[in-house]
Amino acid sequence: MTRIVDLEDWAMEVATTIYRVCLYRRVFGQFPPNTHYVTAGELAETQTKLRDLNDAEFARAIEDAQDAAWEVYQRVYRRHSTPPPSSQIN
Repeated sequence: MTRIVDLEDWAMEVATTIYRVCLYRRVFGQFPPNTHYVTAGELAETQTKLRDLNDAEFARAIEDAQDAAWEVYQRVYRRHSTPPPSSQIN
């Protein structure tokens, strides 16, 4: 059975994962133990640690994570929404 995934939803899931990983890295100075995702517990730790940042550090952490997530969203969407080039020779 093949699961049909809406491209926009899938791109958003990938971007959300990147956002959380980048935010974790920015707050803790390292990638999470599993560099592919942030667990619910790690996300809670990140949220707690965000409260300890000053305004400039907080704004920078959010901005960096948003920029990375937006870039990934665009790349995923573009790559998978563009039809492959034609292999026909005229």
